[in-house]
Amino acid sequence: MPDMLYTGNSIEVKIALLDAVSGEVVMYGSLSSAKVEIVVLEGHFEVEMPEDWTQKYFDDNIVSARADKSDQLLFGECVIALCNGIGFVKGISFTDNSSWVRSKKFRLGAKIKSKMAEKDEVREAVSSAFRVKHRRGEGEFFAFLLYVMCPQHHVRSSGWSFDKSLSLTRDQGTTSRSP
Repeated sequence: MPDMLYTGNSIEVKIALLDAVSGEVVMYGSLSSAKVEIVVLEGHFEVEMPEDWTQKYFDDNIVSARADKSDQLLFGECVIALCNGIGFVKGISFTDNSSWVRSKKFRLGAKIKSKMAEKDEVREAVSSAFRVKHRRGEGEFFAFLLYVMCPQHHVRSSGWSFDKSLSLTRDQGTTSRSP
């Protein structure tokens, strides 16, 4: 993830659903075609927590647009459906800078839009922190492919988890921690 992005610049994100045990893309089953939403998180979101963060903690750290600015902080199609466990979010961009949040940075997060089955638990993905500056301070247009978002952290027992490249991973009944 680059340390800095500019408002209005196109961002592309690759998302893959991975099995936590095998590391293979999950190409079959209801979650292989799940809808995934890209959200903006506070830059100070703690990804190195000693225990798994909760969905509430994740949701509490989602950043909304400022009241006096645009209706949305991310512009573009932020919800996609996976196809055989893989999806691409293309053409999203920030509409505001990150100077107004406490850490002066944002993170991108990804989460399953709706659960497919009660037994399916999904671990959200969280990118590294980055600054967003107004486009007027930029020299030329950049498009970034956000390929390695963050290392996989604790995986919930019998759940799914996002891994590198905003990838979801499935844990087969054991709690594991990535290297």
